[in-house]
Amino acid sequence: MIQEADAVVIGAGPVGLFQVFQLGLHGLRAHVVDALPHPGGQCAELYGDKPIYDIPAIQVCTGNELVQQLLAQIEPFAPTLHLNQQVSTVQAQPGGGFLVGTAQGTQLLARTVFIAAGVGAFMPRALKLPGLDAYEGSQLRYRLDEDTHLAGQRVVVHGGDEPAVQQAIACATAPEARRPARTTL
Repeated sequence: MIQEADAVVIGAGPVGLFQVFQLGLHGLRAHVVDALPHPGGQCAELYGDKPIYDIPAIQVCTGNELVQQLLAQIEPFAPTLHLNQQVSTVQAQPGGGFLVGTAQGTQLLARTVFIAAGVGAFMPRALKLPGLDAYEGSQLRYRLDEDTHLAGQRVVVHGGDEPAVQQAIACATAPEARRPARTTL
């Protein structure tokens, strides 16, 4: 089913969210598509709990605080968010406008498209091993959400960057964690 929109904004980072605000001021409803499962883009992913000093009119805030302020700012305009989806096609239509399709099957028909994707889709680097795709989402996860419970399981966290270390600590210190389980970094 094709959904109609005044505008499609590709990217739910700070620039994309502010674009929704600007569109709303002009009476235009927006649909927002982002590859991440939550709004905020690179700002939330890399600077979620870190201070940011270069936002106009804000002396200091964290990435998460900035995203929350932007979400509050666009709330009156009720944008439709299509999260955890990656745009795979943008096709100009003969009568004007664009048909935007995602890899997950969402189709949006809009008069205009704004690309606010920053450096591109913020996607984890998938491991390249034959047959591994069959385990994605069950035994293999590239990102954990709040609903993922790993208590009592053996967990391997691959990577040495800050998010990987934070995830390893979270798995090892979860209140429901049982000692037979272990986290390996």
